[in-house]
Order: sequence, then structure tokens, then C-alpha cells
Amino acid sequence: MFNKDPLTEHEINKDEFSVNESVKNASFFIKQGSHLNRRNLERMSLLIDKHQPHIKENSEILLGKVVVDNIYYFDRYLSINVNKNNLPERFEVYLVNNIELNSHFKMDYFFQDGDLCIDLESLKAVSDQIMGEWSFCVKSRYKNYTLIDLITKNSHKNDLCVLKDLGCNYFNDEVYCSGLFIKNSTLMFCQTPESSYLKTTRNIEKKDIYINDFLFKKYSFSFVLTEIDRSPELFRLILFSRYTNKKVVMNTQVKGNIVECFFDSKECMVKFIDNVENGRWDIFGEILFGDYLIEGRLVLDSDVQEKKGLKYSNLNSEESLLVYTTDTNKLSLVKGKQHNVFREKNQVRSKITQLKKKNNRIYEFSIELEANCDLEIDKVALKLRSKDIIRTIEILDIKVEFRENKYKISGTYNINWDDFFPLYWDLFIMVFDDSNEGGWIRVNGATKNIIKKVNKDYFKHAIKSRDGSKIIYPYVTFGNDISFMMRERENYETISNKVKETLAYYTYKLLKPVYFNRKDIWLGFEKFSKTAQDNGYAFFSYVDKNQLHENFYFVIDKNSADFDRIKKESNRIVKFMSFKYLLLVYGSKLLVSSETKRHVHNIRIRSGRVAEAINQKKSVFLQHGVTALKKSDVFKKSKGRGNFDLVVATSDIEQDIIINNWNYSSDEIITTGFSRWDLLTDKSNSVEKRKIFLMPTWRTWMEDMPTDDFIKSEYYLNYLSLLTSEALNRLLIDNNLELVYFLHPKFKQYISEFKIENDNIKIKEFLDIKVNEEIMEASLMISDYSSVTWDMYYLNKPVIFYQFDLEKYMEYEGSYIDMEEDLFGDRVKNVNELLFELEYYIKHDFAMKESYATLRKDYFKHFDRENSKRIYDEIKKRF
Repeated sequence: MFNKDPLTEHEINKDEFSVNESVKNASFFIKQGSHLNRRNLERMSLLIDKHQPHIKENSEILLGKVVVDNIYYFDRYLSINVNKNNLPERFEVYLVNNIELNSHFKMDYFFQDGDLCIDLESLKAVSDQIMGEWSFCVKSRYKNYTLIDLITKNSHKNDLCVLKDLGCNYFNDEVYCSGLFIKNSTLMFCQTPESSYLKTTRNIEKKDIYINDFLFKKYSFSFVLTEIDRSPELFRLILFSRYTNKKVVMNTQVKGNIVECFFDSKECMVKFIDNVENGRWDIFGEILFGDYLIEGRLVLDSDVQEKKGLKYSNLNSEESLLVYTTDTNKLSLVKGKQHNVFREKNQVRSKITQLKKKNNRIYEFSIELEANCDLEIDKVALKLRSKDIIRTIEILDIKVEFRENKYKISGTYNINWDDFFPLYWDLFIMVFDDSNEGGWIRVNGATKNIIKKVNKDYFKHAIKSRDGSKIIYPYVTFGNDISFMMRERENYETISNKVKETLAYYTYKLLKPVYFNRKDIWLGFEKFSKTAQDNGYAFFSYVDKNQLHENFYFVIDKNSADFDRIKKESNRIVKFMSFKYLLLVYGSKLLVSSETKRHVHNIRIRSGRVAEAINQKKSVFLQHGVTALKKSDVFKKSKGRGNFDLVVATSDIEQDIIINNWNYSSDEIITTGFSRWDLLTDKSNSVEKRKIFLMPTWRTWMEDMPTDDFIKSEYYLNYLSLLTSEALNRLLIDNNLELVYFLHPKFKQYISEFKIENDNIKIKEFLDIKVNEEIMEASLMISDYSSVTWDMYYLNKPVIFYQFDLEKYMEYEGSYIDMEEDLFGDRVKNVNELLFELEYYIKHDFAMKESYATLRKDYFKHFDRENSKRIYDEIKKRF
């Protein structure tokens, strides 16, 4: 058995010393604080006196080596051919960790026929404690020194040499392999993850691995190794992601020079493919020959170098996979959306060469298509860009010509408003290739002239419905492709306002040298420029009331329920879409808001003078809510997007999330807290009835969904079930409670579908209420993934997270924190669980549970109501 006998760690004293003739070759001490490392091992040299007493604790440690002739493994023993006269009279054998000197295990040993025999059986009992690389050593005592002498083979070679691969164990669902080997002449043991074991115990040779005769079957594939003269002991196939550095390993069977990989069933194959994330993967191989491991890219052995597909497979209705060779014949694979993978298989190149509006009801278009094979053009269609809903509008009137090795596709799209379905639509062509594989190809290019025209003015290219309530128009995507947007038309999208935009632009240009260049104008605003309830107005109000910046204006729609109130509070309130507003949009230097830049105008408009001016502004993102419960790729700092120049955070945890996920540096983030939190107070005991505030967030996959689809959705059915629950009604009546259900602004069109005849339940929509007032008056909040839950938590009030669709939410949205471990409230999945937790809080007078209360110090950095002051000070430093 192994006996744990901890040593005291020591640090290096580099001064040379001499204790007697037997240790005159030693060059340094190791005192408290150092580690046994490779450099130390290479410098050690020590002969051991055989008359040394037992080791004492807390003595200084001297490292050395015992040189032996041969080392053998037999059954469970290590047999070491050693000169007994070179060993101390009294010593112990240890296994010492190569990184941490104080981690070691005592080994059982005996002498037989002059050999030192070490029993390895007891390794099994402590296998979970001996991870990593370990050295065998002899420990003894000389005067005041502890001598640690590594067992070293007498050899002039520094190659790795394997004595024995011992086997594998599972730890935390991961496979670990163990073995005995000689490294730099030192006898060693290691136990490492299977993926790195061979690299630890073998000599590595890196070179390309040439293959041929790829053969795909139903649940297997095989290929031939072309440059080996004997059968490998092992071949592993490794997929390496280009973008995430993730590795996926496939074990194979080798017969001669034929490598085969097969799956036991379709389920096994599907499970493996699911582990391969969407993206591009390079294919590597590892070949084991005794003490040598060859690793490198798989390369198709061919004189002709070209990019070509080897195997294409549709995985499901949305995804495909392609194994292919690069231009230099190296093997890779790509997994992703069908239209992208199918396009790559056939190396299709496409672009729109003509696009124009006719008679305010038809788009005429021409598309140019090229490929590396013959194609059959089947049809052209617009497809809804949605993760959850499939919608296709086929364009019937098309004509196909083939000339100059290109396909010319022309046609007309006659708008049928019965097909109306917001929001984004992409142009696709269905084709069949020369292997009779069919697939959609997205038209993902356009001529410079078309891009320029579409970017100049979306309104000029828009087609409106007969009643003017709906609109469709082409726009340029971030990838410089042409797509179409269908949506409800805003009431300010009129010709008269387009004229006003032009007049304001030329007025700004005229006044720019004499006025706007001399003014440091800031613009504040909130969601759609329709509210004054969030961080945007809270910060503006602080600056305005304290007269800190005279050229700071707040933009709001005159039809907003908040307009009359704030108009009385400040003379720097600007009406949305007024001439003054347009002048300030052009002339302002800084946008300060709780939303993205385009909320100052129209978040759906990306072209035209106003949109261009907005994109060029510097901006401060005050945030709408704490970034944690929802992944928000739209806020990422990336080329082509409306990046922020400064981002507000509320804690060190949130700052780390923003740095790690949004690509902002620490210098671009200020951890100040939210402006609106300066104004929060607990009013829950001052209301006539104690309130429960039910405020779920929206779902991107349901954005602008037609009402017929909405009332069939999981979202609608679950919240309707809760609101009509007799058990909920009884709780409200018996405890004199009121429940306020607030529908998210992006779901405002569905308010009429929630007809609840209950005096204790109030259904509210966007602009009906002030969210911050409801939060202050509420005793408890029920939400799902909404960031407003942090405002309740800031006020030390309980939150119940109603997450009936968590699996879909994590697939489509995702979270930056662990929903199982990191939430600051109870998570429930159905109405019964929700009512159980609600009843608990009612019985305990809505007091927050202690386990959640203790987390507040980590999730909030400030509680001093000086968040706006900190934000202002930081802005003045930077702008």
C-alpha cells in the first residue's frame, strides 16, 4: 500500500555548498517555495553515502539522482537493476509529483536477486489522487539534509521510452490513461486524459499523413494510408475546430494500412455528429508506432490539387455536413445551414445584377449564378429568416438562360399581401447538381451599383400595401447581401417627413461651420424614442437638473404617455421627427441611451442620410438591463454594427461577461451601476393591495408573429393557463393581492388575446404603466428571463423565474450565467410549481430567502444612489 508522508516544500538557494565528499557535485539547495521542474532535474548530480540516518521533517532538501543500468516491468512489479553499494543503508522509495514536490506517495519495495523491486499494486487504491506526471525517487537522510534522488537510467539518449501502458480509468466522466515510461533518462509514471496521454509518453513527429481511397458506407467510412510500410498499433482521427479550438476524437480500427471508422447504430452516429458544432473543422490523424507518435493533417494523395467535396449529407431539415479537400488537398469538413453547405459543395457563386420597383407592386430582378458543375434551376423563392417558423413565398414568373458559363435567372415578384409575415426575408434558388442532390442556394451577393442604390434610400425602393399599413423593401445586410424586410409601416414614414429630412440635412450642412462645430451636443433617448422611464431619462434628468451639460437634449415622441410629464420638467425635451430633432440628429456628437443607436430614429432603417449619420456618432450604452440572463449578440463590438464607445456595467461579474462575450476592453466599460437605480425606493407597503408584478420578456423567434400563430404558441398557452388558474385566483382573493401582467413592448399587438375577467388581475401593455413604479410597488416579481428582475433584486425583493421553455430559450438565445446554479430566485417550470413558491412567499410576508440575499454583494457593486454621478464623471473624462 502507498503511505502518504508529506514533505515540506523548499525554495531554491542557488549558492554552491559542500557537505562532504559524497555530495561535492551538488549545485543548489531547494528551500521552501520551489517546485521540482525539468530544469532542476537536468542540473542535478549526486552520489549517495550508504551510511545515512532516517529523514527528519523540516530539513532542507537536496535533489539528485540514482543512476541504474536497466529497468523492467513484469506483472505488477518494476524491477530495477541497481548497484546496491550506491544506495543508502536506510532509505524509502517514493513517487513524487513533477509539479508539486509536496505531493508524493510512499511505495512498497523489496530486493530480489540484487534488483530493487517496486510493487505497483497499491497504485489502484490512490488512482484518483495521482493525476499528471510523477517521478520515482529514493528518499534518504544526510546530516541536516533530506536527499531526493531520482531513479535515472544510464543512457546517452534523451528520447521517450515506454515501459508499459497500464490501462484506463474514468474520472468525472472523462477517460484517463496511465503508464510507465522513461523521459530524459528518468523513470516516470503518468496518468493524464486519454486525449493527451500519447503526447505525454511518446516521441512526437509532426508531418502530413497521406491517404487515399476514401469510401463511405451507411454507418462507416474507411481510407488507406499510403506512406507507411507496417501496420500501426493505433490510429486516431481528430476533428479540430478552426474557431473554438475544440477537439473531437474518433477511435478507429486499423488492418494493415486500411483505417476504418464505424458506428454501432444510427443513434451512435447522430450522437457523434451532434458533438460536432456548426462551423469548419480540420481533420488530423495520430499514428502510433511503439515509442513514436506521428501527428498531422490528413492529406489526399493526389497530384491534382483542387478544392472538392468528398461526402455531402443532409443531417436534418436545417443542417448539412460536407467532407472536402482544400486547395492543397488537406481534409476538412464543414457543418452548418443546408443552403451554406450545399453552396460550398458545388462552389456556387451568385449575385443580384438587377433590382427595381415597378408600379408600386412589383419587383423586377435578375440573378447571375456560377458553379463548378452543371445545375438544374428548379425555382426561386423568398424564405423567412426564422429559427422556429418555416415560411416560403415561391416566385412563379422566372426565366432561366445559360450563356458564357453562367446561369441568368430573371423574374418578377408581384407582392401578395396575404403572404405578409414580418420580418426578414432572404432570396433563395432551388437547384439540383450533377449528382442529383437538391438544395436551396441563398443569393448572397449583388453588384456595387445595386448596393449603392439600396443603401441610399430605403423609402424610394419600398412597396406599400393598398391601405398603407404594411411595407416591404430591400436592404443591405452586414454581409453586403440583399434581403427584404416586411413590417408594419410607422405613421411617420411619409413623403413629407422624407422631405423634412432632406431640408434638415442641408440646413445642418449650412450651419455646421458656424454653429454645430462649436456645440458639444448630446442626445438622450429610450426604446423607440417613446418612453422616459429607463436609464436614458434617469441619466438625462440628473445632468439636466444639476445643470452639468447645457447642450444635452432628450428625444421623445409627442404621443408618448410620458411626454406631458417630462415637458414640464425640462426645456430640453425635443419632439421626435420635428425639424429641430432632425437637425440635432445630424449635429449631435454623442448619443447617450439605454438602447442601441438606431432607437433614436427607427431600428428597422439601415439606409439613408439619417441612418448613416447615426452610425457615425459616438455613443454611451447605459444598458436597458443587466447582461446575464440572455446572450445579446446584437450588442457585440464587431465590424459593420453600431458599436458603443462606452458601456455601463453594474458589477465586476457583469464587466467580465461583457469583456469575454462582447469584445469590449476593460477601458471601454465602466462599473458604475444604473442611473434608474438611484431613484428606486420600496413602496410595497404603501399600496392599498400588495402587488405581484408578472413581466415576462419576449422571444426573438416570435417577433412580429401573426396572431393566429401567437395564440398557438407555448408562450401564450402557458401564460394564459397561469392567468386563468382558479388556484391563482383563490390565492389573490384570500390574501387581498393584485397581480399586474405587463406584456412586453414587442408583443403589444397581442394584448387583445389576453381577455381575463378577474378584478384581481390587471393586464397592461407598453405605455400603459411606468415599469419602475410597478417594480417599486410590487412585493414580488414573476418573470422568465427578463433583465428587469435585477431591479427587484436590487430592492431586496423576491423573484420567481417561470421558465417553461428553458430548453428552447437556451437553444435560440442562451444565457451568460448558469440557470441551474446562479439565479437569484426560485426557478419553476409549470403553473403548479409556480403557485407552490408563490404561496410560500405569501406565508413568509414576501421576505427574500437567505440563500438569495447573500448573493447581492456579488451581483451589485454600489448601493449609494450615486450611479448617475459616476457615469457623468466617466463620460466627461472620455468625451
